[in-house]
Amino acid sequence: MKNYWLILNPDTFIWVKAKEGLVYNTKNYKLVHFNNEGLIEKLVEELLQIDNLYAVTLDNLQLSNQIIRKWVDDLLAIECASLIEDNGITSRPVSLKPQLKVQDSIEYYKTKHRKKSGIQILSNLHTLIFHINGSKFGNEIYQRQIIYPGVDKKELSLRDIRNFIMSYEDFYLLPKITLVGCLWQYSDAASLLSFLKSLDITISIYCTKTDFINHKHHIKPDDKVSYHILISDYTTECSELFDKLEDNCNLYYDFIIASEKDCECANELIERYHISDVSRLYPIYTKDNLSFLESNLYIEKTDLVNIRLSKRQIFAHQVLNTNFFGTLTVFPDGKVYAGDMRSEIGTIQEELYTLVYREITEGHSWFYTRTQKPCLECIYQELCPSPSVYEWEIGKPNLCHIK
Repeated sequence: MKNYWLILNPDTFIWVKAKEGLVYNTKNYKLVHFNNEGLIEKLVEELLQIDNLYAVTLDNLQLSNQIIRKWVDDLLAIECASLIEDNGITSRPVSLKPQLKVQDSIEYYKTKHRKKSGIQILSNLHTLIFHINGSKFGNEIYQRQIIYPGVDKKELSLRDIRNFIMSYEDFYLLPKITLVGCLWQYSDAASLLSFLKSLDITISIYCTKTDFINHKHHIKPDDKVSYHILISDYTTECSELFDKLEDNCNLYYDFIIASEKDCECANELIERYHISDVSRLYPIYTKDNLSFLESNLYIEKTDLVNIRLSKRQIFAHQVLNTNFFGTLTVFPDGKVYAGDMRSEIGTIQEELYTLVYREITEGHSWFYTRTQKPCLECIYQELCPSPSVYEWEIGKPNLCHIK
C-alpha cells in the first residue's frame, strides 16, 4: 500500500468553526469551503497540530474515499497544498503553519516603558489629526464617522499644538499631520503651517467645499501641503470648485455619499472634471438612510469570496484594528481620542508619549478586533475588515448579511 504526504503551504490558512471549514491561499487569493465532519474533521485536526508541521499522512485506501479525494483535489486545485508520495527514502518536506509571533505584546511595551525606551512605542503612531477649529458649514454627525469639521467655535492654540508635538524628542518619527476645520479663520494659521513645515512632515488639510471656495485665492503651491475638499452638498453649482489653481497645488476631492442620488451626482462630477485619480467616495449614516448602507456598505459573502489579503494583512486582522490603529485625534476642546473618535484617552496638555502608551496598554480602539459574537462564530472572522466607526454609529456589532 502506498502512502502519501498531504502538505499545506506555509502561506495557506485553514479555519474551522463548528462543522464549517475554510482554506485560504494568500498567494493567489483562492479559497475552498468544506464540511468539517467525519474523516475530514480528523484530518484537519492533525494538520492543525503544530508538531505535525502542517502535514498529514494518507494512504491509497483513504484517497479512494470519495469525500477525502474531493477534499484533497480541491486543495490541489487552488495550489495551496502538495500531495507527495512517501517512497521510504526521501524525507518528508517541512512546512510551517502560519502563526503570528507577537513580539510587541502589551508586556513588551510595559517593559520598554519601565526602561524609558520610547521609540518603539511612538513608532506605532502613524497619524495625528488636529481639529484646529470648527466651521459654520461643519457637521457633527459626519465628524463622528469621517474626517470632517464640526461646528465648534473653540480653536486649539498654536502653543498647545506645538508643545504636544514637541513633547517627545523623536517627533520626526511622525509620518503625517492632518488639520481639520477652516484654516483661513484660524488665528495663527501662517505660524502653524510654518511650524509644521519646519518639521519636514506631510501635512493634509481637510475643509468643506464652501470654505475652500471662499478662501481658495489664498492657496499657494506647496509640495508639503495637500488639501482635501469635502463635498456633501450637490444642490449648488460646483464648477468654481474645480477651476484650475496654480501647478503643484495638491488637491483631493472627498465626496460624502448618503444616498443613491448623491452617488450619481458625485460620479457625474468625477467624470465631467476628470478627477478620478484624486477623488474618493465616503458613505455616511444619517439615521434615516440605513437601507442605502445595507445595499452599498454591508458585506455580502461574494465580497469575501473575492477578497485579496496577504498573510501579513490577515495577521493584522488577528491582533489590531486596521481602521483605527495608529491614529490619535485632537478636538478643539483639547480632548484626545483614539482612532474610533469615541474613546477619549486624555488631553492635549499631556505628553504625546503618555497618550500613545495609554492607548496601547489600556485602550479599546487600536486593538478592537472581531472577537465578539456574531463575528466570533463566523468562518470569515479573520478575512473580514476590522470594525469601523459605522458599527458604532449604527449600533450593530458588524455590517454584513452573512451573520
